[in-house]
Amino acid sequence: MNRYVELIDQALTLERFPFSQDPNLQAWDAADEYLLNQLRERGWLQQGGTIHIYNDTFGALTTALVSWFAEQNCSDYNIINRGDSFLSHQGCRNNLQDNRLADDRVVYVDSLQDVAEAADLVLLKVPKNHTLLQQQLAQVKATATEHTKMLAAAKAKALTRNVIDMFNQLGAANPSLAWKKCRVVDCQIEPTSDLQVPDLNVWPLENTEYNLVNHANVFARQYLDIGARFFLQYLPKEQQYHEVIDLGCGNGVLSLMLLAQNKIDKLIAIDESYMALASTEQTIKENLPAQLVHCQFQANNCLDGFEGARSDLVVCNPPFHQNNAITDDIAWQMFRDAKRVLKRGGKLMIVGNQHLAYHIKLQRLFGNCETLASNKKFVILEAVK
Repeated sequence: MNRYVELIDQALTLERFPFSQDPNLQAWDAADEYLLNQLRERGWLQQGGTIHIYNDTFGALTTALVSWFAEQNCSDYNIINRGDSFLSHQGCRNNLQDNRLADDRVVYVDSLQDVAEAADLVLLKVPKNHTLLQQQLAQVKATATEHTKMLAAAKAKALTRNVIDMFNQLGAANPSLAWKKCRVVDCQIEPTSDLQVPDLNVWPLENTEYNLVNHANVFARQYLDIGARFFLQYLPKEQQYHEVIDLGCGNGVLSLMLLAQNKIDKLIAIDESYMALASTEQTIKENLPAQLVHCQFQANNCLDGFEGARSDLVVCNPPFHQNNAITDDIAWQMFRDAKRVLKRGGKLMIVGNQHLAYHIKLQRLFGNCETLASNKKFVILEAVK
């Protein structure tokens, strides 16, 4: 992994979080570079003030700005780092620390928190999820004044006419020319613009009496993920567990059905998305409110900080991408963490795409792996510690 970069004349060491050995992956992209260069060319860096940064993937923007302000001996600024990713926030913290930069001027805010402090400058990395973008543009409007400046950046192919139209609802949007296949949008925010936070998406879970609650950034928020649909058929029933972990809980469909079908003393739902955790909590609250007392909801990097040999069951529908990068690093970390946290005799159950060959990893890690079911696309695997 390439770790060294110069951004707005700041020589920085930046790493992804979690760390990746893949030499093709890095913690910044051309959109970060273009956005920062545009800030400098416009003279907006010198203004300081309150800067709201959205979707700073691994903290490249925040780290570069903190370094630049430190070089200028300027403390007249605050950065509010807003986003839906626990991993992004932790990556930013780590990169500030690795570059020996103080983070006392940086506040981390999750995607559902309100911010009272008005923004002098807004920097936004355009997310792939357009519903999340709609929500974030509404949040921008809520903290904007007539003096707020805004720049957004993305790959040129991501700034479609529909996306530019979304920015135009906030104010006049002026896309730049392309540079390294990226573009920057200068948005003249109109504080009186009519932008609303998108409604929760609630729909019935097929063949049950339950409803699933989905916030803007939840994977498959408009339909049941086909991998999860297959997994539901093979979840345990009429079992008793002391502790169950839903690792990468999404909208909480696995947590919900595990609670509905079994007696569980403690269920821990874990995700790196704050919206996923909120969706899971609201899904359980709406359908099985009496079970909330048995539940915990935790933003985390897999099972960091969990003591070993404690859980009876871990269920997992692992992702094979992080942001725009396809990688099996996260799945491998999930499997290793699950083995560490499971009691002797505890089980890991996963669903995965056939072509990912997770059975090889589980056999190597646990020394055993059973195929519970498979179809043309997915496989349900179980490994016992």
